[in-house]
Amino acid sequence: MSAEYALFKNPNPNKDDEKTTLHARIVGGTVVDTEHIIEELKEASSFSPGDIKGLLQSLADYLVHHLKQGDEVDLEGIGHFSVSLSCSKKAATPKEIRADDIHFKAVNFRCSKKITQRLKGMELKRRPNTSDNPTYDQKTRLANIQKYLETHDSIMSSQCMGINACSRYTALKDIDELIRAGVIKKIGRQKTAIYILSDSTL
Repeated sequence: MSAEYALFKNPNPNKDDEKTTLHARIVGGTVVDTEHIIEELKEASSFSPGDIKGLLQSLADYLVHHLKQGDEVDLEGIGHFSVSLSCSKKAATPKEIRADDIHFKAVNFRCSKKITQRLKGMELKRRPNTSDNPTYDQKTRLANIQKYLETHDSIMSSQCMGINACSRYTALKDIDELIRAGVIKKIGRQKTAIYILSDSTL
């Protein structure tokens, strides 16, 4: 199996006469959910789906447990997890900052070198029948998103970028338009958000 990519023009904020360059981006990928992974692991092992699901849940629980204690977690072959913090108050000296001003910000993930080494040899092919940086009008883009959701449970903004060959800014505008129209609804926050049809349930 190979991954498909398309070529996109890099933005030229200066709008000068300098030749616009291109970059490659994966397109057409899908979100592989937990149930899909469980099914694949079941076929590749002697474990039952219940055993696998329980193990994954336990892994998540202990990951949270150790991160809450300020530990860093290094899972061999997967990656390194740690927590970053934010301060809600701008201050120049420690005395100005109270404990209540410090909050959890995010989980940092550094992918395992073993995974990156294995991915360096991934097979790539250019998506056929596409021009460099193809453009679609909004009506077509919105239709493409709805068509995708007819055969998939959910979609992410990155997938909207792929199927419509557009920037994240345009993808988010299209998503907002579909939300306002009551076609889709948002689950989650920021870049981890997924979108489902309004009459769907997860």
